Amino acid sequence: MIKHKQFRLLPLTAAVALVLAGQAAHAEDVDELEQLIRPTSQAAFGIGVVSEDNRNFGQFNGLAEGGAYPLVDFDLNRRDDETGVWTRAEGRDLGTDARELRFGQKRQGGWEYFVEYGELTRNHPYRVNTTLNGLGSNQQEYGSGQRDQTLRLDRERFKIGARTFLSPEVDLKLTYRHEEKSGDRAWGAQGAGFQANFLTEPVDYRHEEINAVLGYTTEKLQLSGGYLASLFGNQPKVLDNTTGQPELSLPLDNQSHQLYLNGGYSFTPTTRASFQAAYDRLTQDDAFFTPSDPVVVNENNLDGKVINTRLMGRLTSRPMDRLQVTGQLRYSDRDDRTPRRQFVTSTNSRRDGFNVPHSLTRTTGDVEATYSLPQGYALTAGVEREETERSAPPVRSTAYRTEVDETTYRLAVKRRLTERLGGSLAYLYSDRGGSDFLESGNDESARLDPINLADRQRDKVRLTLDWLATDALDVQLRYEQAWDDYDIRLYGPREGESRFASLDVGYRLNDGWQLTGWLSQDQTEIEQITRTGGGDLWSADLRHKGRALGLGLRGRTLMGLKMGADVQMSLDQSKHLIASVAGDESLPDIFYRRWGLTAFLEKPLSEHASLRLNYAYDRLTTDDWTWEEWTYNDGTTISQDRRDDVHFVGLTYQYRFW
Repeated sequence: MIKHKQFRLLPLTAAVALVLAGQAAHAEDVDELEQLIRPTSQAAFGIGVVSEDNRNFGQFNGLAEGGAYPLVDFDLNRRDDETGVWTRAEGRDLGTDARELRFGQKRQGGWEYFVEYGELTRNHPYRVNTTLNGLGSNQQEYGSGQRDQTLRLDRERFKIGARTFLSPEVDLKLTYRHEEKSGDRAWGAQGAGFQANFLTEPVDYRHEEINAVLGYTTEKLQLSGGYLASLFGNQPKVLDNTTGQPELSLPLDNQSHQLYLNGGYSFTPTTRASFQAAYDRLTQDDAFFTPSDPVVVNENNLDGKVINTRLMGRLTSRPMDRLQVTGQLRYSDRDDRTPRRQFVTSTNSRRDGFNVPHSLTRTTGDVEATYSLPQGYALTAGVEREETERSAPPVRSTAYRTEVDETTYRLAVKRRLTERLGGSLAYLYSDRGGSDFLESGNDESARLDPINLADRQRDKVRLTLDWLATDALDVQLRYEQAWDDYDIRLYGPREGESRFASLDVGYRLNDGWQLTGWLSQDQTEIEQITRTGGGDLWSADLRHKGRALGLGLRGRTLMGLKMGADVQMSLDQSKHLIASVAGDESLPDIFYRRWGLTAFLEKPLSEHASLRLNYAYDRLTTDDWTWEEWTYNDGTTISQDRRDDVHFVGLTYQYRFW
């Protein structure tokens, strides 16, 4: 069965059709010179077949259901020689739920405008089996009889923009974007005790964005300033359900307004300065429901307000032929002015029942110099200092510090060893510290140092090689390794290590065929120690390894037949080595293995037309026991297929013209 898709933007579709008709009328043969100066247009029509329903291959590309799909793409370009006006219409994946349309016109140095429309569907990758009724609405209750449910989110986007030149130096750009998101998202709520019940969040979002930019450009000075507004709205404000918490608040309306100015100035051909400045005002004053139990005060509005300030200055100079110096200073301040109020009663799980405003200020300075030495060497040295200050929450479950600072030193040497071989070697050292830790209560677990706040020393090396072995063979190698040593007081991360290696190869077999390949591996390890509320001492050695490789082939036969293929494989594996005073408690490994094959064959039919056959195969296997059979308190299960195999075949007729 062919999937029937309906277009909602009829005026844009009609405009595209008119341009297509006009282009077809001008598809007569042109000489070689005309082919060089005129843009190429093309259109493709066909049909594609997906072998079966799937949860991963089609998660974002609109091909989640088995069956047939129309394949429609076009890219139409035309220039009016008399007026100098360019017209372009584009369409991508028009037969799927990931379709995109764009139409625009412009005259270089004068004006331009465009209209865009797009859709995107995100399919939930896990299998949901539940008795919950009312999914996607704000009235949900548990019924009888377990059944599979499909969760998905649909986005619909519309954007329009225009630009005009008020003078040779000044231009004005205006854009408006409207996006709607609807569907249901897996959620949950606390039931009896600390047991979780399954619910879905009814998504009915509206997001609008307005951007006005005024630009000024001369030979030495470039300025760009404007206003950006972001407006978010959600239709349902509360979710009614039959869990232990029958009323749950949903995302509330909020907005942000930003003024910004960016610029750059070239003092000399070798010295340039640039800057960025932005001021944001974010508010949330949408009234939410007051729960029937528990109620402490009659507060039903967060009255949230956050002021963001961001500044950046950068100077790049070459004071002498062999020396280049770069300096940069960045400042960001998040000032949370939301009042602190008590909204619910104080319990062990809710602590004091107050909201917790959070402010953060970060300042970063960076200086780097590169000096060219004899015999092809280049030496780079730099230092970076980052200082962070954050507000302290009044109630803490771990240790906390309000100030964190980190200094990084780096030294690198680069050399072109021969005309065909070059490389670089770099060493970086970072030292992180800060203010005294704040602790809370007598519970020893409150003395756990969080990983992002703990004192740490990091050593890192980086090696790169670029080898042009022959005119046909090109090889690139990259290797990085870092060692982390945490200086904690009692509990928290102990040490960590990360490694990354990659190899990229390109080989030209002959004038018509090219082979590419790549291989990469990354590994991350961290050791940490903690104590539970019951007093048990635990240590954890967490490891993650990822491996991936790919091969690609492109070529053209003597008869003009184009063909190509790509193979990609990846493996992600996680280990959780847990030990306690009672003995080893290691958890099973988790792995995700994926490999795919894509291939195409294109047969020219004429100077303008061709027939293209596409094939894709995708396989995902996993033994992620965390989703093996997750069961909520209400009986809902969340699981995933241990193996997912999907085949796709598409046949399209392509037409190119000028």
